[in-house]
Amino acid sequence: MTVGFIDEMMRGILSSKDVLNASCGEVTRIRTINPRSHRPERDGLYDERIFGPVNDWTCFCGVYNNAPEHEGAICRHCGVPVLPSSVRRTRIGHITLAEPVIPVCYLHEKPSRLSLLLNIDPTVLKDFACYQYWLVLEKGDLGLEPGLYAYDHHFNNPLFCSDYTQGRIISGGRAIQLMLTRLFSTKDAQGIENPDGKTNLQIEFEKLCAQYSEDDEARYRVLSQFVHGEIDPQHLLITILPVIPPVYRPENSKLGKSYFPVLCHNRNVLKDKRLHHREVRREISEMSRLQGSVNHLINMLSEVHVTQ
Repeated sequence: MTVGFIDEMMRGILSSKDVLNASCGEVTRIRTINPRSHRPERDGLYDERIFGPVNDWTCFCGVYNNAPEHEGAICRHCGVPVLPSSVRRTRIGHITLAEPVIPVCYLHEKPSRLSLLLNIDPTVLKDFACYQYWLVLEKGDLGLEPGLYAYDHHFNNPLFCSDYTQGRIISGGRAIQLMLTRLFSTKDAQGIENPDGKTNLQIEFEKLCAQYSEDDEARYRVLSQFVHGEIDPQHLLITILPVIPPVYRPENSKLGKSYFPVLCHNRNVLKDKRLHHREVRREISEMSRLQGSVNHLINMLSEVHVTQ
């Protein structure tokens, strides 16, 4: 793991797949340091199995104690690799998000590349992030035809709750992810394969070129970048969130504490989805908070200065 890679990761120009390949393990618990032993908690934000040992060449349980001759070995009891403690400056972890998150840069940049790509208004994109705009996939109890809708006061509507729990209506990053999947698919809305195996994006780009005007210049540039592979569509949404090395986020720092709400809301979303009788109000509220906490963390990461 190089310093340059960490810089790129924190500038948000790497895909979730890149972060997952570089990760040394998944962080699933909010706990940090055990107050009794003063050692990192297992599966937590400072876990030695993920980020490396606190003491040089020494595993958590003490089977390997200052043993550089066993460098690279993994303790079969505690799972901590036998490495120098300096690796805690370079090893990263990751958090698997329960819902895709729309990066904050696409919500506030002008013009917004994501809104131009999907051909939707930037305010609609922000409403999706706040779960105030909805994508209807099929006609259900609400009686809405498939399409995009601004729908308020939905929590108290049993018809909405029925459609939501049955997957007929979605919002947030999940809706944007589905729209992107359709755009980069080689099949049309009816599921029929496009001529010459072209994606819907390529067909739309050709139509835009045929009817080009100065008002379409910004969208033309964005579509051109995606058609010619200059931008990877995997970068557009966050599904795997990086956990940077512990040395750059002390336990009591603002950045260190910024991971707590992400893990908390992510856990709550996963818990709500597993319930037999899902509470729609709570579930949507937690997903909206997850979106906000991840974007707050991204803003904090952009202020971190990584040194060798």
